Amino acid sequence: MSKQLIILLDACRYDALKSELPKYTRNFILFPVYSGSHNTPTFYKNITNAEDFVLLTANPTPFYHKQEYKWKKVIHTKSINPMDNLKECVELLKLEDKVLLHLIPPHIPWQGEMGREVYKSLMQELNFSMRLEAKGRHFGPIGIEGQIYQTVGWELARKYYLENLNYALSAVFKYYAKLPKPFVITSDHGELLGEDNLWGHSFDECNHHILKTIPVAVIY
Repeated sequence: MSKQLIILLDACRYDALKSELPKYTRNFILFPVYSGSHNTPTFYKNITNAEDFVLLTANPTPFYHKQEYKWKKVIHTKSINPMDNLKECVELLKLEDKVLLHLIPPHIPWQGEMGREVYKSLMQELNFSMRLEAKGRHFGPIGIEGQIYQTVGWELARKYYLENLNYALSAVFKYYAKLPKPFVITSDHGELLGEDNLWGHSFDECNHHILKTIPVAVIY
């Protein structure tokens, strides 16, 4: 059986992937898809037909919302760094035929060279804390991404968001030769960076077209 791989970039906007993916490859087909999910818990609640996929996830949502039963197996990554996650994924694909890898970027925390230090300062300024270990992992209070983006404003929010997206894409394409082809890059929902004075993604339902338009890229 041929291997199947889906890489999910958390909170990845369609327009962002459209602008950044060509920096890494021309071997892709990209199109926008409507998502019925406005946040990660809704994505995992809505997902079906995943029984033969192993979920390798840096996002703790399936554990907190008791969605682990939908998958053949759920493995929580030891790290949220996409470089570590891709290395772990390559090893897992030696044992499993179908894998969905859920990366954190471009969702906060910012892990890129510039955004990393800014993010640490903002967390201290806003008196927020996070836990990055696999057990009990969380990134701060619900809605933290909206507060972070709004604090820095539209221009810097987009700058660090795109840097974070590129941090994830650089990891994916560092391991490109070892990944099964074709594979898919997609997302659970979009992200609002000040459009209509909306920021991040809310726990409450939101039907904004940017939030509910996700990219689907087939990489070959």
